[in-house]
Amino acid sequence: EFLLDRVSDMIEMHRTISSISPSQQALAPRQLPLEMFFRAKLSLITRVFLTCDESALVPGIDLINHAPGAEAGIEWRWDGEARELTATTCRPHKAGEELFQSYGERSNLLLYRTYGFTQAP
Repeated sequence: EFLLDRVSDMIEMHRTISSISPSQQALAPRQLPLEMFFRAKLSLITRVFLTCDESALVPGIDLINHAPGAEAGIEWRWDGEARELTATTCRPHKAGEELFQSYGERSNLLLYRTYGFTQAP
């Protein structure tokens, strides 16, 4: 049911965006196909970070791969006053070692739906 609600929301959002007035035609001369809209929206979902009151795209930090729990080597924190996201290491790293963050305790279904991968059981 949750998935159907999300799909319905995305279809409605596409419908709203697609119903532009004739005066706005110069800004968007072609309508974005629904399939392309879904791809763009799903790409956005995999890159967004939640702040205290909204979402933010943070280029660079969004490329750090996932490792579960204690295996992750960095943590990030949103500073609402400074309006910045800070990533810090939580253990020593060797030169050239890949940095990992935890995407949180999520089931394989949720990892696959949101990020496009699963973990070994």
